[in-house]
Amino acid sequence: MRNDWIIDVLSDLRTFAVANGMGHLADQLDSTRLVAMMELASIAREAPVSGGSDGVRCGADFSRARAV
Repeated sequence: MRNDWIIDVLSDLRTFAVANGMGHLADQLDSTRLVAMMELASIAREAPVSGGSDGVRCGADFSRARAV
C-alpha cells in the first residue's frame, strides 16, 4: 500500500509517548494505529486502482468517510 507511511508515523508517535511517560496517549495511539490499518485495508479492497505512468493510485471513494 502506498499509504503505509501513516502506520509508521503513528508507531513513531507511540514510541515517543512511551519514552516520555505518556501511557494513555500510547494506548490511544495503539488503537488509532489499528483503526488506520483497517481503514487502509478497506480502501484497498474498495477502490479501483488506476493512475498514470507514475503509478500513483487514484479512485479512492471517500463518500463514506466520517468526521472524528
